[in-house]
Amino acid sequence: VVDDGLAPFPVHARYTTSSLWIHSMRTLPRSSVLRGVRAPVIASIVWALAMAALNAVTHFNVPCSRPHTLLSWALALLLVFRTNSSYNRFWEGRKIWEKLLNRCRDLVRMSTIYRGAIGLRRLRRIACLVTAMPGALREHVKGRPRADGARERDIAECLLPYDRLVLTRVRNRPLFIVNTLAREISAIPSSDKLDFSSRERLFMLAMVNDLSACIGACERIVQTPVPEMYARHTSRFLCLWIFTLPLLLLPEMGFWVVPAIACISWTLFGIQELGLQLENPFVSIIKLDVMEEMNQQSVDETLSLADDYELLGASDMAEEALIARP
Repeated sequence: VVDDGLAPFPVHARYTTSSLWIHSMRTLPRSSVLRGVRAPVIASIVWALAMAALNAVTHFNVPCSRPHTLLSWALALLLVFRTNSSYNRFWEGRKIWEKLLNRCRDLVRMSTIYRGAIGLRRLRRIACLVTAMPGALREHVKGRPRADGARERDIAECLLPYDRLVLTRVRNRPLFIVNTLAREISAIPSSDKLDFSSRERLFMLAMVNDLSACIGACERIVQTPVPEMYARHTSRFLCLWIFTLPLLLLPEMGFWVVPAIACISWTLFGIQELGLQLENPFVSIIKLDVMEEMNQQSVDETLSLADDYELLGASDMAEEALIARP
């Protein structure tokens, strides 16, 4: 993520073909995919070396390669389906957080518009809870709090003493924030003079319901992995295919089969590992901390602009009063 201070929001760095391959080769030793497939790749290399040494000594007969060739398409389908399903989960997770940020912005904007009916104290509390919502959800889907405890302090500042006591006992903190938001909005009194009625209240509560739906959608992705039987069958099929491949390549390649198997096993096990890492996009794929900072920035700017407009409106009214005075 690149944030040079000039763009309105942080953006991911874009690559060209030339820069991408150089960067990829330079960072290969630190690749998370390589770390994930190191064990099966090393095992495949050792097995290929053993088969090459045995063939050099005994010159054993190599079996027919036709069954191996016929099964290649089935392995390709399994890997492609696995990767596509994982990528769809990643994209769904990104759309969920897009909806979350949009509803947070809408809720703060709606609150500033009707700040006269809501009141300054309640407006600040709603804004504080909306600011804390993405961070609480990030910790919830990752299953671990921040080490410095900053998020707990931010949430505690938004709550009343009784709510702070309840916060220590709840396990689903983002849901607790949503429930607190709903109570705050429900307690806003209707005012015909300030154009705040049950219609506006229900509209704001609908936004809070969308925040609750985002929590459930994130929990569905985290709690529902790709069926284990599918992952195990794909892994067994892949291992069987790779460990029998040296037997078919030995007559033509000899000891060159070792680097060939190293490249093939790294490629195919890497595709499988990509699917496993994309399966839960909230761990490291989607930059949730960046979105949390964007939400904080949006809330702060909305509140500050609302204050500026209020001061500007007051000065305009005073100027109009002076002009109208005889």
